[in-house]
Amino acid sequence: MYLSKKDHYLSSALFKAALVHLVVLSARGLIRLIIRSNHTITPDMADNVMWNSQLFLSVVRLAAIAFIFYKQYKHLGRKLSVIDKDDQLHMAILQREVFGDDLAVLSGDIISALVRLWAFILIGVQLIYDISSWMYRAFINQLLVYALQSGEYLSFVTVYNYTHTFKYAGMLVAILLGIMATGIFLNDRKLMIFACVIAVLYLISFSLIRMQDITVLGKSVGLVWSSVIYYALETAGILGVSFYLRRKYLGL
Repeated sequence: MYLSKKDHYLSSALFKAALVHLVVLSARGLIRLIIRSNHTITPDMADNVMWNSQLFLSVVRLAAIAFIFYKQYKHLGRKLSVIDKDDQLHMAILQREVFGDDLAVLSGDIISALVRLWAFILIGVQLIYDISSWMYRAFINQLLVYALQSGEYLSFVTVYNYTHTFKYAGMLVAILLGIMATGIFLNDRKLMIFACVIAVLYLISFSLIRMQDITVLGKSVGLVWSSVIYYALETAGILGVSFYLRRKYLGL
């Protein structure tokens, strides 16, 4: 397939998706600051107004990311349709001769497969994550009622910290598998090592480090480190991967 140095498909989609995640995360934080009561000691997910706003933002996020990947996939499809499938490999070899070995050139099939893989992760698995979050909220609310009635609120906080970690595990593993699979496709050790490092940090965060209280704008907030790692990967991590792919792989 013919690609210019301005052609970017997966890296562009990942970059835009990470920006969407960042905007949604910022909006959630702002909403929490606006509507949370100074005397509220219950988890944020027990607040109906806050939860409904998060559901709305989740729907907007899914729709935006689906649109981003749809546009990129259609654009790639039009590009691939210009050249016969049998000639795409020869075109890739020719481009390597033109651009040199410093910039890797991939076949259209590999780029298309990676775009579909990440679309499934950031849309399909994200939808499963959102539904699981709804079920998790119902569980936490029931547990909270029991804790308040029995006077075991401190025990509830401990349980909430540990179970909260499992809420992110599925989506985090999916993103790490996406990074690992991309590294395997591209035979790129840096991507594979990055995925392994994040996995180890996540394991350490919920097995060895407990939730910590920090003060933000005069309010005490419980900081769950596994949550921090997940949201950092979802935003800064994916942004970093997109920049890396854009710089090193032509057309990706």
